[in-house]
Amino acid sequence: MSCIDAVPARNRAGGFTLIEVVLVIVILGILSGFALPRLLDLQGNAQYSNVQAQATALRSRNTTNELTCRLGQDDCVDITSTGDQACVDGMNAFLPELDQSLYSLRNINSSTPRDQWADDLEPGEALFWITRFLGDDTSNHPNEAWFNTWNATQPCVLSLAD
Repeated sequence: MSCIDAVPARNRAGGFTLIEVVLVIVILGILSGFALPRLLDLQGNAQYSNVQAQATALRSRNTTNELTCRLGQDDCVDITSTGDQACVDGMNAFLPELDQSLYSLRNINSSTPRDQWADDLEPGEALFWITRFLGDDTSNHPNEAWFNTWNATQPCVLSLAD
């Protein structure tokens, strides 16, 4: 007669042993150790993709605005601000439906050469730019000396707000 046969059936049918429960908990802990970092990485990728998509939309609408202004159409948006304010004004003009409380904006010095703009990005940030001083009313535009130092294209950086 084995040990199992010696234990009455009503005692064996009551549930799991402590060792079985501990083994299941250990296995679940090991699996979650692999799955959780992957899940968090997917969430980070989705957030970065969202920022990239918004920056792409801003670049596209800026390009459309440039063409609109060059054609002399009435819906030309003439952004005459500089620095961070130019980035905010561009976002307000080109993506007014965007919930700006979810994003942070900063500018890159407009005298920085275009091929160096991406060097200023941190992980999770995306680049867009605003072309300023396109309108026919030049009373708000800087003088020619300003354009010798600065660029009418204001590089901007978009990221998720903290």
